[in-house]
Amino acid sequence: MKATGQSPNWNVVVGVKNNSHQIAENFMERFGPVCRSKIGNVLTLTVKDADAFIKPIADLFDSEPKVRDAVSGLVPLQHTFDFDGEVDFAEKVAGIVSKNWRATLKGTRFQFRTHRRGLVSEVPRKPDRWENMNDVVDEFGVAGAPLLDNWLACDFVITVETLRRRAGLSLWSYEDFRRYSFLDIP
Repeated sequence: MKATGQSPNWNVVVGVKNNSHQIAENFMERFGPVCRSKIGNVLTLTVKDADAFIKPIADLFDSEPKVRDAVSGLVPLQHTFDFDGEVDFAEKVAGIVSKNWRATLKGTRFQFRTHRRGLVSEVPRKPDRWENMNDVVDEFGVAGAPLLDNWLACDFVITVETLRRRAGLSLWSYEDFRRYSFLDIP
């Protein structure tokens, strides 16, 4: 049995189907250290490069039916950070989006998808309640776009995963969702 808790440097969140922790852990530890979260059926994984991880994990899902049976979904995270409350969280999210994805998002339709695990009262689900986020969205010239109800109408989705006081973000295109069915987004 793996350690319970979470690695301080995790950058992949793995959802596990009921009673499949051991199977999922065995597959995931091929890629890096795995920890069982104290929150439900969630594992954390630490990989060297979240972007480079996508191809080998896609190959594993294609070649191993047991991994599809054990893992309900996973999200590699391109940027991770620790936060101390709602304001700190919102500032860090806005900074990452602005610094890393400004050019990509400008003039597109995008949405935030948030999975909050632990301390959910400190992380609002909707970005319009994240301090500074409306300014970032307005800067891209797509005011209101992140609040689209249908993520299938978006060009991009920014996934936001939180596990207690650690969070991570990734930017995914609509094509990524079609290509990688294991992405735990909707």
